[in-house]
Amino acid sequence: MIMKKIIYVFVLIIIALSIMFSFALPINAMAEGEADNTTYELFVNFVTNCPNRTVATDNELTAASYIAAILETYGYGVAADMIEPFDFLEKVSLFYSQIDEVEQSSQNVVAYKRSANPDAKLMVIGTHYGNLAGRPLTTTTVIGGEGAYDNGTGVAALLAIASNLSAVELSFDIAFVFFGAELLDNAGSYAFIEQNSQEILGMINLVGVGGGDNLYAYYDEMKRSHGTFIDKIISDNDINILPAPSNRNLILDTAQTIFPYSHKGLDSSNAVFIENGIPSVNIFGYNWGGILASESATKPNISGKGSDTLENFIDMYGETAIRTKLNTVVNFVTLTVQEEGLQQTFETALSDNRYDNLTSDIVRKILKWAMLIGLAIALGVLSSRANRITRNAPPTITADSSDNTETNIESQSEDKTEKEDDIFNEF
Repeated sequence: MIMKKIIYVFVLIIIALSIMFSFALPINAMAEGEADNTTYELFVNFVTNCPNRTVATDNELTAASYIAAILETYGYGVAADMIEPFDFLEKVSLFYSQIDEVEQSSQNVVAYKRSANPDAKLMVIGTHYGNLAGRPLTTTTVIGGEGAYDNGTGVAALLAIASNLSAVELSFDIAFVFFGAELLDNAGSYAFIEQNSQEILGMINLVGVGGGDNLYAYYDEMKRSHGTFIDKIISDNDINILPAPSNRNLILDTAQTIFPYSHKGLDSSNAVFIENGIPSVNIFGYNWGGILASESATKPNISGKGSDTLENFIDMYGETAIRTKLNTVVNFVTLTVQEEGLQQTFETALSDNRYDNLTSDIVRKILKWAMLIGLAIALGVLSSRANRITRNAPPTITADSSDNTETNIESQSEDKTEKEDDIFNEF
């Protein structure tokens, strides 16, 4: 408890100094260019002050306190009250693929914006704030990095959105959630849903929104009303966010709790909300589609690596491009949340039973086994063809000497006899 108080006081000092030099005014009180710079400053200050946010450690708690202190300056209550601790079991692989479970602790940072309606549903706007900097890479080294792209950009964008919406009156409640331990099987998302007693209207997730070649909006595996609604907002306002491509670069993932496969659109907190029947939107920066998916067509992947540092990320993408993407996402979410008809659209999506049937346990298990059986059959066919080609391949005859020629002819005769025997045995 004493250590937590020391961390909290230390973080408050850092926040006070940061506010003096960068973002003292709410974003919605600034001109567009200033808003852009302010979001960028939020990003730089967060990664600079909290470079090591290793999940389930005191460093992650320090980052959580830093975020909560900023939200307090926006009028969302007392910082300490926004930190919601939770325990979870981390699955650890041991020798011979055995799985052990280790108890860990983390915390979500949650700021609530309440409406005047006491029966209001809750819209969640979320991102994860931890990184893997101190996690082991080998027996003697750690992963390193600072989590600038993944996910300092998401944290900055969500802070800016919270500032924009601080004085806006809405018909529903909003929870700005910074998920802890999300890089360990989405532990923070599961904890939030378990601890929350209010009906959730929908979820908007932000991850890596300052990098990648493009920004994408992913909804679900089937057409949903909230996806159509948001696509229209993007189109009507000429927002530079792309829909999910037809080629989503699926990978077989039997550990996935929704479908027997995964892809980039499902690789974040939104997947947990989809699993719980909650209509969701995942906004992220990437280079999706094509033969191979990656963060960029021309730049190396850095997410979850030691190379994801503030300096390297800015060198790779440039300040202007990062600012532009951050500003695009902040303005888009701020606009979308205030759009007329949003609540009704998400309520319609909530009542879509067809999707519930698609994600039911029975259907999910059938799909998993069908994919595994299909994969086994495909491998069996390929193996059979490979063996047949090898068995029927003609022998190589060389003419280096009369002895070699005679030996090869004898070998060829023996192979022919074996093939005839094989054919006879098949009949």
